[in-house]
Amino acid sequence: MSSFKQICSMPNGRYILIPFVVATMAFILNFRILASCDMVTTKWSIDCSSSKSERCVYVANIGMGFLAKETIVSDPNSVSNVREMLKVCQWYTNDDREWLWDKFWNVSFYSYILCTIIGAVVCALLTLGSCCLFQKMTSRAISYIFGILAILSTLPFVIFWKSDICSKRTGVCDDTQIYCVDTCEMGSGSWQLFACSFMWISAMVTTWSIKPEERSHLPVVEKDTASQSTDDDDDDDGDDEEEESLSELILAYGHDEVIVTPKINSTTVR
Repeated sequence: MSSFKQICSMPNGRYILIPFVVATMAFILNFRILASCDMVTTKWSIDCSSSKSERCVYVANIGMGFLAKETIVSDPNSVSNVREMLKVCQWYTNDDREWLWDKFWNVSFYSYILCTIIGAVVCALLTLGSCCLFQKMTSRAISYIFGILAILSTLPFVIFWKSDICSKRTGVCDDTQIYCVDTCEMGSGSWQLFACSFMWISAMVTTWSIKPEERSHLPVVEKDTASQSTDDDDDDDGDDEEEESLSELILAYGHDEVIVTPKINSTTVR
């Protein structure tokens, strides 16, 4: 446990918790907007007439998002003779995308998907910041990424500016001319884009201010090279004296009569 505390001991300072919390909230809000049906509020005209009835047009406000939109269905729990309708959030079909989406919807969708993925990765990096020491350039790079995410989270506003369902005065209809979108306006999810962008900017500013804590280091003991060289010289002198004494014994008694035993550092003479 003590070793774990030493590893995950906030080497970048406790200040890193601020950008981590803000970035996590931005990611959650980012994911919520991605899966919601209330980013764009559109006014639909639905032709409900048939060959046996007079002209019938049903007008309703339909919410749309990146992955799903509201769909009008019959209420299965209705007990009256009058058919009641409900709005449910359902995934887009391929036919829906063909006539509702244009290139500006596609640009907004893929940019927001990229924002969500990168946001998840950066939040994971900040989690590692509780255990790993960040270099100055690392925190700066993460801060720049947060700035890019703030820009990506505002790109969906191009839908209200350039997309066909919001810019065409005549509206957009499908091939059967039964479903038509007349107007569009910002929904509650689009206002949350401002909050999400502001959170990314806050995470950028706070990450830029991260400074690693100053920690005390163990003193470095420098080896005295002068004393080391003196000890080495003494050892060399001792070795030279032993070699000289050994040579004298060999000259006096002969090489076969001298036995050297290094383990006990002694010389035996027979």
